[in-house]
Amino acid sequence: MSQLDAASRDVWAMFSSLAARHAPAPGVRVPEPRSSKVDWVLEGRAMDPASVEALAAAFAGLLADLPPYPGGAGSGAGGSSSGSGSSSGGGSGAGGGGGAVFSGRGVVMVGGSLRYLVPAWVSLHVLRKSGCRLPVEVWFPAAEYPTPELEAALAALGAVTRRLDLQVDPMGGVRGDGAGSSSSGGGGSSSGGGGATAAAVAAAIAQVPGAPASPGYGYKVAALLMSSFAEVLFLDSDNAVLRDPTYLFHSAAYRDTGALLWPDWWTHTAAKEAPRILNVSASRMPLNTFESGQMVLDKARHWRGLLAAAYMNMHGGLFWELLHCYVGKGDKETFAYGMLAAGEPYWVSPVPAGSVGVEQEVCLKEGRGPPRCRRQFLGNTMLQYDPDGTPLFMHANYYKWKLELPQHFEADWHRRWQVVQPGRRAVAEVLYGNSTSGAGYDMERFVYDALAALRCAPWLPGYLAARQALGEVEGVDLDGFHPLPFYTNIRDFYWRGWRGTIAPLAWPPLGVRDYVIGWYFSGPRWRIRGVWRRGCVLRRRWLPLRPSWLQCKELLREEAALRWQDARRRWAARQDGHEAAGGRA
Repeated sequence: MSQLDAASRDVWAMFSSLAARHAPAPGVRVPEPRSSKVDWVLEGRAMDPASVEALAAAFAGLLADLPPYPGGAGSGAGGSSSGSGSSSGGGSGAGGGGGAVFSGRGVVMVGGSLRYLVPAWVSLHVLRKSGCRLPVEVWFPAAEYPTPELEAALAALGAVTRRLDLQVDPMGGVRGDGAGSSSSGGGGSSSGGGGATAAAVAAAIAQVPGAPASPGYGYKVAALLMSSFAEVLFLDSDNAVLRDPTYLFHSAAYRDTGALLWPDWWTHTAAKEAPRILNVSASRMPLNTFESGQMVLDKARHWRGLLAAAYMNMHGGLFWELLHCYVGKGDKETFAYGMLAAGEPYWVSPVPAGSVGVEQEVCLKEGRGPPRCRRQFLGNTMLQYDPDGTPLFMHANYYKWKLELPQHFEADWHRRWQVVQPGRRAVAEVLYGNSTSGAGYDMERFVYDALAALRCAPWLPGYLAARQALGEVEGVDLDGFHPLPFYTNIRDFYWRGWRGTIAPLAWPPLGVRDYVIGWYFSGPRWRIRGVWRRGCVLRRRWLPLRPSWLQCKELLREEAALRWQDARRRWAARQDGHEAAGGRA
């Protein structure tokens, strides 16, 4: 095991021990998962007071016990490196003494199966095309670790592959045989080597109070914590930069705060219990939501906030439900709220996120009449701006890049980046036309060429065979086909009641009818559902022999689903206990 891997392993071991000491009590729970049909926050319901106090006590204990930044004092406002970027870390672990555990500046991404590899391949090529020379670490879950040939291909792009092994799995509790390894260290193996079985992972997850159904979102904060870099630009695998983003480390906003964050489209929908649980004033709660497809962080100044965010993701079944509704539920809110709870400053872009997409004919059936067709803007990529208000990040968060490649770009490729909203501006003019405020070249044609190179890479068949041998079902799409998907209909989101900064993104502009529909579904509709639910509870209590039309079948289905989830958790925990007892015997 290399010194780099040992340091990363010790960092997560430290956090796992910390989280275990302050785990929420097993009985802590939210009323139910928030969905498009059921949302206990918007309906006006509340958590059980005992659960609120127990979770608040556990989180307060965590904050009081958070360790200092490894390796001594933080980098301070001036940063800890020159920006050249070092991909190696020293030190003796996650404690306070010894040399620096982290050093330099670099880019961190999380890869995975083919679904995430393809956009990560594109993102890396675009990053290098921009002139960025920062070192890159691409972290893979152990079961999705790449083949040696893919490691070499990524290394040619200046990217080191790192392993999120089960020994340092974000859900904690699981210990495999291997360590988080890099392509430059010993023990690098073929795709998916090492670690515990999926059944062992599921059993361990079942024992974590409030754990999410899947650990996937936890990989992001785990990669940030364990990365060898002291200062990090995190990029989602489907995020492409318009220009070299290295200058962000020198911006006034970064010098002042050490954390650059960007907003999501939606207004906040955090539960009223969140300030009590996080021990922050309700007046300090953000009014917007956040988008974690790109973040710039000084780990020295935000170590406590990152650890708090990791804790929230470990117990995502509780904190994800507390901080946001079902739209975009996951890790994206935990970084800002972790820093808020830790008393750390951060900068949020004051420019609302834009959208890049296409204009298409959309036909909707309304009432008994014929479908109504009109040309509308459909978004597929979130556009984020730098501290000076200039476009910088193209986060293709709807319909990720795939290997659906026609033979000829000019004749058969359907461009997904055509229009920028708000303003209905042409992408070719706004984002491609000059290198000062845009890329200065045809990014989509460049993406096509990068995908074609990946599709024809000599190592790809071997990689696909290795993945399929491990049970992956996703394969390469048929050659010659490039369908035009139905992208995000901004107007449809507004009709569903999801408020925020999306109204200016719609085209044609929203009318009175749109605003009325949005108003109803954002407020009265949820209050009516709350009254209906309370009526169901009363009917169940006072009318035990109620007729079938008063059965409240939807409520019964929700409760049955919750009982089934609890039963599965108890069974998994019991099975794991039997296996552990057998091992000891």
